[in-house]
Amino acid sequence: MSTTVSFAFIEGTPVGTAGHCEANTFTPGMESMSIHNAYLTQVADIMRDLFDEHTGPITEATTARDIAQWDSLSHVRFMALVEQEFGIRFTTAEVQTFTNLGSLIDALIKRKS
Repeated sequence: MSTTVSFAFIEGTPVGTAGHCEANTFTPGMESMSIHNAYLTQVADIMRDLFDEHTGPITEATTARDIAQWDSLSHVRFMALVEQEFGIRFTTAEVQTFTNLGSLIDALIKRKS
């Protein structure tokens, strides 16, 4: 028995007729979510090393206010470590737009794609 799968492209993302394709185990947005989660994990690892006293959660909503050790000097070190890990350089203007880890992750995805 063969399975026919129809796809439509919406903004470059293939979407199965029901929004999910069992035959190919494809869910729209799955690839971008796994990239997002992978980047979040990498950034969280950097943060755990740099802010070693922080035992709370690190999520997309995490900001400097959530971590006692996060001051201006550690912010510079954090950004340098992120840039080194991902092989990119952010401008000062870009860094100033980051409101939380989620916006940093979004910027990393945009730069790396």
